[in-house]
Amino acid sequence: MGAENPMGSESNEEDFRQTVLSIVGRIFDEDEEQLASIGRLNDVEARAMLFELLASEAFASEFFRVLFRPEVSSVSERIVALDRFQRIIGNGEKSNEIIAQLWADLLDSRDVKALLDEMLERHVSLSFIYLEPLAIALRSVTVPAEILGPWLCATRKRMGNNLAAGQLYRIVDSVCRRDLEVAIQILEGISIDGEVGTRDIHSSFLGKLRSMKRKGELGKLEARFQTVDQSTRLSGNADVCNSYITSWVETAWGGQINRKDCELLLDEYGEKDVQLRETVAWAFARILRADTMDESLDAFLVEALANCASCDSTEVEKQAVIEASLHLLGRAEFVGDQWLINILPFPSRSEWAWMQLEDYLVKRKEIDGPKFEELFVGMAEISGKEWMAYIQNSVENSLLSNKITNKESASLAARLLVSRLRTARKVGFVLFEGTEEMLPQAMVNVWSDDDLKLALLEARREHMKGAQGARYYVSLAQGIEKRSSDIKELLSREMAFFAKSYGKSCGEYFERNSDRFPIIRGVLEEVDAHYDALRAGESSPARKIEVAGFRRAQRLHLRRFGQGVAEGVKKNSLMNFLCGRAHILTYGKRFRLFTEGTLGEATDLHQSSTTVEIPTGEFTDPEMAALRRLEASAEIQRICRKEVGDE
Repeated sequence: MGAENPMGSESNEEDFRQTVLSIVGRIFDEDEEQLASIGRLNDVEARAMLFELLASEAFASEFFRVLFRPEVSSVSERIVALDRFQRIIGNGEKSNEIIAQLWADLLDSRDVKALLDEMLERHVSLSFIYLEPLAIALRSVTVPAEILGPWLCATRKRMGNNLAAGQLYRIVDSVCRRDLEVAIQILEGISIDGEVGTRDIHSSFLGKLRSMKRKGELGKLEARFQTVDQSTRLSGNADVCNSYITSWVETAWGGQINRKDCELLLDEYGEKDVQLRETVAWAFARILRADTMDESLDAFLVEALANCASCDSTEVEKQAVIEASLHLLGRAEFVGDQWLINILPFPSRSEWAWMQLEDYLVKRKEIDGPKFEELFVGMAEISGKEWMAYIQNSVENSLLSNKITNKESASLAARLLVSRLRTARKVGFVLFEGTEEMLPQAMVNVWSDDDLKLALLEARREHMKGAQGARYYVSLAQGIEKRSSDIKELLSREMAFFAKSYGKSCGEYFERNSDRFPIIRGVLEEVDAHYDALRAGESSPARKIEVAGFRRAQRLHLRRFGQGVAEGVKKNSLMNFLCGRAHILTYGKRFRLFTEGTLGEATDLHQSSTTVEIPTGEFTDPEMAALRRLEASAEIQRICRKEVGDE
């Protein structure tokens, strides 16, 4: 085909008419690639002019005569012609309206059932392209219910993507607007079962007609609709009932549901199987979000959702409670605080739920900071393990990383570190390590001796880094002069052991704060004396005394350690997994890799280094470190039992 532009500046309407008819007349003469490259009528201006021409009955008649000429007589050929013409003019609102006119012509003049079935069979992967024009065509053409209903169900079943589902709903809308009798007949003709195609189409028609009923548009057909609605509601099939609730709740967004409706829904499904109970909870949360402006209805919904707010509720019910809590928070109603406490612990695998909980906490913080802290601490005490799993698995934690300031993190940590639940204390350590602030002195000063002892002993079980641990102990040294001698001695021992394990970073932090706290000066003197004794021991004659078998044992230990490291690298190394076994050939300042029989390119050597501070206490005397943790655990248990009066 030539490359002439039908919309050139000197083209007149007649030229354009002839060009269009010429393209359409040769639509079967081009192969697929040539057809895709024509693009003559997919210009916005060209489509607009074509639409105007098709509005003329004379041109439309000639256009259809050329497109569907005598030799294009079968249903499949007409669908191919439709397909090719749509490829030429492209997709868009105008294109859909033009194709819709072609659909209307086909539906009026051909075997409708054969036409629809052929489209579904031959163009399953492309059928959704035709659904929008078909929906437009059905606004002016009536297709018998016994043909259209089964076709819609079959199409929905075979085309499971969301795009097709949305286009099919437009067809449902067109049918209901065009002919309510046909819509009711389709509903009556669909068997109530759980098959996805029939269930979704049935649900779509039911929801659309229910909305029309509430607007008073069903008229004399209302009794028939009521029969279908009731038979669906009372269906014993859980999938159908679930779909019924889903379609039913959509009308809530128009403010058309009242308390009586919700009471009926709860009576019918509230005590049935778990799936239906979950759907009812979700439906009530959605209706509550719809701002019904009905105080009686809202009160009923809040009461019904309160029954779902328990630790024994299912995951879906808990998610409905969270969704409702967020909405009520926006209305300055704080019943969700207790709801969220009641539904914990929440399954840690549900990241969506934890993100919603975070969203609630962020908004709660904006409304009332102190109440937010109480809620956060309460949630951490009940569901600390799940919080930890979420924090560790979440790539971006908006609440902890962005919404809470350093001072707020330190304040929350101070409250959690003295909790009698270990998981809550661990959350406290995570918060403290994520901030650069010290624990608030005012909060530390009001701790009891048992609180301070608990915080010190729990730190013994945690593996804090040097600078973080030093900041933690300095925080606990605030107001230590007013404490008992046992607490002072415990703090001094813990600080000394930590300073010996993390000599450099911990020592530097202690040095900067030694003038403020006399106890730290004493600790530094003890640590200095410890290192002086070690240096003196290095030069002692006793070091030169040989112990029988010691050197051999040392060699064996180093060899086994090296073998263990090599096996661990072989098992866990990502590079080994990606590259397999590799040999390095070095040539002075360059090297090559030889792997899987292939010699790589020569590459320059690059020097790199990193510094890691290792706690010496854990390596020089691991047994003693383990005993210290066991002693800490036993003493923590004693403190916690004492708190609840078991001793």
